[in-house]
Formats: sequence, C-alpha cells, structure tokens
Amino acid sequence: MSETRLNIVAAETIHEGTLHASIADLCVAALSAEPETFAEIQSALTRYFKNVDGQSPLDALRPSRVVNTEPWDAGILIIDLAAQVIASNSTYSKPQPEGSVAFHDGRAATDISIWYRIPDTWEFVESIELYPARAESGRAHRAACPPLDGRPVLYGRPLLEFIVERVMAPSSPESTSHEQNDLIDTLAREIHARWLMEPRADLRGQAPRDLLLARREFVDFDLHTREMQWSFLLEAPPCLPRESRAYLFAGFGTHENVMYYDLVRHLICSAIEFHQTTADAQMRADLSAATTDLESQVFRLEHLRQTWLETPDSDAGGRAPLNIIESERRRLPLALQPRDLIIDDDCPICVMSAQDAAAGIGIGFQHFDGSHMDDDFVFSFFDTREAWQEENRRMEEFNRDFDRRWKEREARIAAGESAAIVDAELGFAYSREFGDGDVSDSELIG
Repeated sequence: MSETRLNIVAAETIHEGTLHASIADLCVAALSAEPETFAEIQSALTRYFKNVDGQSPLDALRPSRVVNTEPWDAGILIIDLAAQVIASNSTYSKPQPEGSVAFHDGRAATDISIWYRIPDTWEFVESIELYPARAESGRAHRAACPPLDGRPVLYGRPLLEFIVERVMAPSSPESTSHEQNDLIDTLAREIHARWLMEPRADLRGQAPRDLLLARREFVDFDLHTREMQWSFLLEAPPCLPRESRAYLFAGFGTHENVMYYDLVRHLICSAIEFHQTTADAQMRADLSAATTDLESQVFRLEHLRQTWLETPDSDAGGRAPLNIIESERRRLPLALQPRDLIIDDDCPICVMSAQDAAAGIGIGFQHFDGSHMDDDFVFSFFDTREAWQEENRRMEEFNRDFDRRWKEREARIAAGESAAIVDAELGFAYSREFGDGDVSDSELIG
C-alpha cells in the first residue's frame, strides 16, 4: 500500500497518474515555491527530488481531460494549483501546510530532512467528494483577487513624485548651518514614514508598509530552508524561474525590506539637500528648460535610484542592492566567501569555519536584519503598533534585569566570591573553551 493516484490541476491543464505516495508528499512540499502550472511544479519539485538524467518523477503523469477520482492502492491526492485546494484520501500520509520531507537524490530517499511551508492561502480538504465545490469556490476567489505587482509603485514614478512633492511643500523655517543635518534627518523621517503609512489607490487601498510586510515571514522561512538545504547538500538549491508567477509577484522578505528602507531614505535625503541648496537649484533649472521643476527632479531621482541599486556596497560583501533583492526574489541564499567568515583573525571558530568552507565541507550566509533602521513602529517589522510596544516593554524589562544582575555580579566578585559560582547563581552563561576563563562583556549572556 504505497502507491497513490495523483492529479495535478492547473488553470488550463490536468495531469494524472499513479506513483509512489512519497513523491506525492514531495509535491505538497514543492508548493512552497508557489507553482501555478504543471511545468512550474515540476521545477519546484527539484527542491526535494534531484532529477537524474533530466528525468522527473512527474513524467509518469499524463494529460487528462478530467480529474480522475478512481481509488488506487494507498489512496488519492488532488493538487489544484489554480484553486489552491488540496484534496486527499490516503492511508499513507496526511498532507500538511508545514513540515519536513526526506530529500530524494534521484535514486532513493536520503536521511536529510528538508523543511517546507506552503502559503496560508491553500485549503486542505480531507474528502474527494467535497473537492469540486471547494475548487470552484477557490478559483472564483482567486479570479476576483488577481495578484498585485506593487514594485512599479514602490520603486517607480509614484514613489519619486511623492518624494519631490513632499520636499517641495512648504516646511520648517530656515535653519542655521549647524542645525541643517538634524533638520534633514527629521524631515526625511517624516516623509519616509508618511510614504510607508498612507493607503494608496494604486495599491488597492493598501499602504506601502502593508505590502512590504504582508509576506515577509513566509519569504524569510522559505529562504531559511534553502540555506539549510545548501548546508546539508553542499550545493546551491534550485531558484525560482524568472518567468514564474511566484517570482513576478514575489513578496518582500527582510533583505528587500532593508534594501528598500536604505534606498528610500537615500532618495529623500538627496531630494531635500538638492531642494535646499542654491547651487543645486541652479543646476536643477539647467537640467531641461523644456520640463517642469517636478519633471527635472523626478528625472534626477530616477538616475540616483538606478545608480544606488546597481552600485556594489562594501558593507554588503561587495554585492549591489539590486543583486541582493534579486537573490531573495529567486529564493537564493547569500553565500559568503570563506574569507568573509573570519570576523576576527584571533577567533578560532571563525578561522575553523573559513577553513571548512574553503575545503567544501561548510558554508556561511549573509543576512540583513535592519538593526540600523529608525527605532519607530513605522520602520519596524511588527504588524501592529501594540505588538511593537509590547516588545519594547519586554526589552526594557530585560535590560533593567540584566543591569541589576550585572551590578550584583561585579560587586560580589569584587568582594572575593568565585566568578563561576556567582554566574551560575545569577543565571549568566558563557564558554570557557577558549582563553583562561576570564569573562568579557561580549562572551557573557544573561
């Protein structure tokens, strides 16, 4: 009892046939790549099944005019890509929206487990009889809510016009030279926050911040599983095809959120400085006598935007922001070079990690967490202000408790007590694997 009947239903095609039930489980996991067509789910399946000689296990399926609901061996599974409905009746396994599957090397299943999570828009139905009604409802819902490509708004002319118009609007009075930087920073934060928080008709009533955060956790989780896969298999995982709907309408992960924050702040600050400088005003007038002041400034910001996106950044490992964004959209982790793993030449762990990476038995990844972003709800990754405030209260309480315990630790050690005993009693933990046992601030965790 190990074979199942699998139906894969797309908008225009149906493929069905019988194959091992474990392959059907891998097809469910492959939905993490958000396939929409039979070709796309074949590509997505390579995340978990390594094709040998170009042969896909889904080659066993054949085109069909109808969904085949005839029972077979371990059961039946219907994956409707167009309706985002999974219907099943199986004695082998139960499809889950999140879990892990054993990676298949093309010859047999391995003991390497790869995690997956599929979008929460999918519906699971444990009844083949209920499938037709659920599929019809799912297709109608998706037809009424087509995907939104917000990047032309977030990166394009709407953003640039918004910046120029807000910068040109009457603002604060003239400032002295030593106040200029603070004035620019304050105005930039205000314009930036307003851009993120104002609902827009061209985003279907959403604010840019809503769109930026809507799928961040899903994208981050998927990218993390690709990192784990790369670490286990020591080869880069397959990327999303650029022609796939998942790529074209990709959500924004943390990396793109951070890059976008830096880009928008850069454009706003540049526009403010340009507007407030007499010399720049003359330059602005000379750009094109045939265009309006708005047009000339938008043109200038377009050039700045592309230059910033395409310029390699030493703080990003020499990667250009555009490449970082592209990698995340394709769900390709940012692999580090062995030399980049050595943060401190005197760190034995860093040196060991670099040596492993150079030998091909290990790998490290680069991440951007936004720690440099303004400490305000608008620029945070929290969905609600209440959640952001609660986290701030939690951190304040943690810091107060840490400071209290640290002062007590210092006083007791100064009085002659054993550092190891004091640390154990106060709940501090640290490693003595390297060094002479002395504890530095960077080594001690409360």
